[in-house]
Amino acid sequence: MDRAAFALLLTPKGQLALSTAMALAPTESTFLTCFGKMAKRYDRDLARAALETALLRARAAAKFSRAERMYFLREALEQATSETVARHRAASLQRRISARPRLLDLGCGIGGDTLALAAVADVTAVDADAVRLAMAEQNVRAYEASATFHEGDGLTLDLPGEVVFVDPDRRVGGRRQLSIESCEPTLTAVREHFAHRAVIAKLAPGVPENEVRALGGEAEYVSLEGELKECVWWSASLASARVRATVLPSGETIASDDPVSPPAPDAPGDWLIDPGPAITRAGLVGDLAERLSAWPLEPGIAYLSAAEWTPTPFARAWRIRAAMPFHLATLRDHLRTEGIGRVNLMRRGVPHDPEEIVRKLKLRGEGVAHVILCPHEGKPWAIVCEV
Repeated sequence: MDRAAFALLLTPKGQLALSTAMALAPTESTFLTCFGKMAKRYDRDLARAALETALLRARAAAKFSRAERMYFLREALEQATSETVARHRAASLQRRISARPRLLDLGCGIGGDTLALAAVADVTAVDADAVRLAMAEQNVRAYEASATFHEGDGLTLDLPGEVVFVDPDRRVGGRRQLSIESCEPTLTAVREHFAHRAVIAKLAPGVPENEVRALGGEAEYVSLEGELKECVWWSASLASARVRATVLPSGETIASDDPVSPPAPDAPGDWLIDPGPAITRAGLVGDLAERLSAWPLEPGIAYLSAAEWTPTPFARAWRIRAAMPFHLATLRDHLRTEGIGRVNLMRRGVPHDPEEIVRKLKLRGEGVAHVILCPHEGKPWAIVCEV
């Protein structure tokens, strides 16, 4: 969608076309059929823009509570922070700073972060893409928030803000980038240009650990419903720990300046514990093990075991039914004896192909179990757990 098409979409005629498109509830498979119907009543460019918006609004409902009133581009929606994650970050900023700050949002895109930050700061949002910027303005308005918008390069404009938020473009040269110096703008450029301002950066969750550590400040790894979403870097004036793991939607967090080393490995106990991705990426498996009175099965492998299970949002766990060195025939005999006919097989730290193993087991029975393949004492083990 170009600037002219989006401007037309905001006119009374465009809003009528958008209402018609929303009523058709287009999907990828029905788009052409819906377009044929729309093109009989509206200009083809307007029909296409309205249908595209209706389709993306439906897709965006998983990220935004007011998606039905927002505007999107496909790639921008994929890149946009979900409302839950953005609001957590904004609330965290509010806790870290004494007064409502002026905040500069660099590369605001369609405003997924802007609309949350506007609740806790006076935001000036900048983007070089005129269409995304215009959409951001409408999307912030959909949440009854306000911000100031500027088109251009935030590194060349003289704009106010004690705090700078940046979500660098990680799709440079048509490929996803993880390194902070391969994104645009680079975090080095942002820090140098805003040397006397606090900086918050949204980074890829897989950003190289050594790069984040070299920045100083705080690295916060955030997961939502078990899926790792982002690494937030807080510059030194905003940092409250060296590293942090936060799980949403609960918002619970574990932070440390000096993460605890995991205890010595031991044999499987009564429970197998799988730390969440925010914990593992933050290097806080040892801190979690200490909380849970748990121990690893093998150095460097994130699975833990414990005699008891205390539910926590930072991990999931299964009661262990049996544990044994992995041999296909031994595992097959055990599962058949137990009447297990279906398994959910997971692996970590071993090269075996789960699908091939399940096929070779040739199980019979009505029972269901989790089977986890992981190393213990340097050799592959099979751990059979209750579902």
